[in-house]
Amino acid sequence: MKKVVVGLVIGTAIGYVIRKLQNDGKFDYVRDGANELINKSKRNLKNAADIAKNEVTYLKDKVEDKIGK
Repeated sequence: MKKVVVGLVIGTAIGYVIRKLQNDGKFDYVRDGANELINKSKRNLKNAADIAKNEVTYLKDKVEDKIGK
């Protein structure tokens, strides 16, 4: 029982410290970094989709030229 109480006290103290740091804005750089990473990922995915679409269009045109000859 003693270990449970000690665990609760330590958990509460850690929670308080984390909440205090969050209110002071100490974790803003983590959020900003995550947003930047997500934006880069979105951009890269969009670029990959555009490249794939252009490649499909190119191959389609090439096949139509071969069939037309």
